Amino acid sequence: MFPINLLSHFEIQKEQFVIMKIKPDELENFLEKLPLHFRKCYITDEDLINSVNELSLHYSDLLKDYYLPNPGNVMSGEFGEILSYFILNEYYLPILLNGPRKWLWKDDRNQAVQKTDVMLFHKEDSPSKKDLLVSAEIKAKATKNKQYDPVYNAVEGAYDDYLRRLGVSLNWLKAKYVKARNLSEIKDLERFLDPVTYGEYTKHFKAIVVIDTELIEAELVRERELKEFNADFEIIFISINNLKSAYESTYEKILVSGSDIF
Repeated sequence: MFPINLLSHFEIQKEQFVIMKIKPDELENFLEKLPLHFRKCYITDEDLINSVNELSLHYSDLLKDYYLPNPGNVMSGEFGEILSYFILNEYYLPILLNGPRKWLWKDDRNQAVQKTDVMLFHKEDSPSKKDLLVSAEIKAKATKNKQYDPVYNAVEGAYDDYLRRLGVSLNWLKAKYVKARNLSEIKDLERFLDPVTYGEYTKHFKAIVVIDTELIEAELVRERELKEFNADFEIIFISINNLKSAYESTYEKILVSGSDIF
């Protein structure tokens, strides 16, 4: 995947948590990069062109009515998931990661895709312990809600991946590739499905919270008991000013400037 240079807009601190905060005066430049790349996570260029031409629909109507979620929890959650997908790719550089854009497979635009939120892979030329699978559970918090603890929920989801869900998600992913007759992806995935044959590989687990800047301090100091991982694990905060406005404007701009092919 070609990085889109999102991390350059953030200041990064690593202490108890990894904290990524938008730099002063960088929000607008950061948000300008998102619409096109987000749109490609819902429909490919080829499918968009074919649908517009064959159905005689304007691409903005097609996207709004059949692909993008309505404003609300699903939109907020998917903004966080897709943003985390791109940021994790850059976070690991120079290690190159690739992974499915699972939002392309949505059956209902207003229902979240189940299974592991983000799965990213690095595969050496031959099977090696350096082969890497990154699994991430993402939660978003854009408005004040004292009862909702995004860190606790993200860690619980990541722990579920650690115990069992990641294996289920990998088999689900293989089924998607089989139905698409994508032989190269099937072969690459077998390495991660069958460590008995190919040898052990490295797994990293992430709990990511995409959060409004005004809410982060309260979540950083909040007392909570979290699951302990016998694995490489990080909690990452991605802090964005006016998060609700940021994700709503991103999806609005997809309808106007989310395509460079027409």
